[in-house]
Amino acid sequence: MDKKSFFTPATNSPGGEKTICWNRCFYFFSWTNLHFFDRIGRLVYDIQIGAKKMATFRKTLSYNTTKKEEIIPITEDIKEVLAESKVKNGTLFITSMHTTLSTMIQEAVEPNLCQDIIDQLSKFVDDDGHKYKHVCAKHPSGTCRLDDFNGPSHVRQLLTNQNLIIDIENSKMNLGRWQDIALLELDGPRKDRQIKIKIIKD
Repeated sequence: MDKKSFFTPATNSPGGEKTICWNRCFYFFSWTNLHFFDRIGRLVYDIQIGAKKMATFRKTLSYNTTKKEEIIPITEDIKEVLAESKVKNGTLFITSMHTTLSTMIQEAVEPNLCQDIIDQLSKFVDDDGHKYKHVCAKHPSGTCRLDDFNGPSHVRQLLTNQNLIIDIENSKMNLGRWQDIALLELDGPRKDRQIKIKIIKD
């Protein structure tokens, strides 16, 4: 039935050409409404499926450091978080929540290399905090009560990583043979040093 025939008057009905074929019109508008709600249903379904695909897993890890400057391997901890997330393929984000604590990917289980990294950072940035304008007790927030004179720690953190982004494939992090995930403490010892982990599915 073509479009024109839907609105053609029923000439053999009472009233001749003035009579409209209401059955056909009712069928047409019923079909239109059905099609509309079907499109809405499909849209909602696609949104739900998309939300599942983009599901996000979050976790916070906390560490107590024991030295002024140290490198702490955390690869195994991150593997446990990844296993808990049950994400097979996606992207993993690690963020340090501190201005004197860095994240890094390096050969962090080799202690001599770790010491080399710390020594070189000390050479790049003068270690005498009294030469810096920064004084913790003068922070506008008023939360610092001690004069830590830790300006060097802040500058060194600026030269390293605040965040890491790691690809996940087949439930494993794409790391090289010698690559470890680690924290770089630059102003310890400290308690409750936190990192935030976010994992997003592909």
